[in-house]
Amino acid sequence: MDVLDFKNGSNLKVFFKEKENYLIGQYKCYEEKGADSWFALTGYAWFSKSTGKILKPSYL
Repeated sequence: MDVLDFKNGSNLKVFFKEKENYLIGQYKCYEEKGADSWFALTGYAWFSKSTGKILKPSYL
């Protein structure tokens, strides 16, 4: 939680294990529940790890 700015907002780059794509989006909210923890992004887009190009445009 030290890296998130709850007052002004934060952008996150999310990498997935064994996946060729990643997400960039704005942090919205989270819930900590051990192995069932989650967080939500808004205004996100999918990118290719190998090219860095947008695969799917932002969703608002």
